[in-house]
Amino acid sequence: MQTSDTKELPKRTRYYQGMIDLNLIEKGKLYGELNTSYIIFICTFDPFGQGRHIYSFENRCKEDLSLKLKDGTTKIFLNSAGTKGDVSGNLKEFLLYLAGKESSNEFVQKVDSEVKRAKGNKEWRREYMTLLMRDRENIEEGRRQGREEGKKEGRRQGREEGKKEIIEKMLEKKFTLEMIAEVTGFSLEKIIEIEQEKG
Repeated sequence: MQTSDTKELPKRTRYYQGMIDLNLIEKGKLYGELNTSYIIFICTFDPFGQGRHIYSFENRCKEDLSLKLKDGTTKIFLNSAGTKGDVSGNLKEFLLYLAGKESSNEFVQKVDSEVKRAKGNKEWRREYMTLLMRDRENIEEGRRQGREEGKKEGRRQGREEGKKEIIEKMLEKKFTLEMIAEVTGFSLEKIIEIEQEKG
């Protein structure tokens, strides 16, 4: 379920497909053992801006669109904000339900009942909160690793002169020598040397 358009959903389908495939097949197994897979995003916005309720993607030959790759993968984007008459029945009612509309449709009533039951289930909520906490921890760990990699990459790629300018600006802003050393990775001696050169 997607409630905000981060413009990255197509790439996320690629990531999820890789994760699914890695989980479906063990090392040394035959590729033919891969099951058919569907990745479905349910969106409260139109991810492709064409007013469709449903966008389905399969791998096809660019030179002959009638030629399918038949790799067993399908990516589907459902859009509750669609305006075209491209879906009917339960799917249409379900998308209207997601858009906040009341429905007497039997399928939607079952979905709504299950949603209410899940919201009231303390065990499920605890599991959900645990997953949410784990996701937040993973995001923070990713950020930390990204910052570390960024510092390493910056040290690798940065030229001496560029770093010198940064240190001079930090000195002008009255950063402490220790703080500058921590941020830039330069030794205190080097920073003092730059400070003295600056005069």
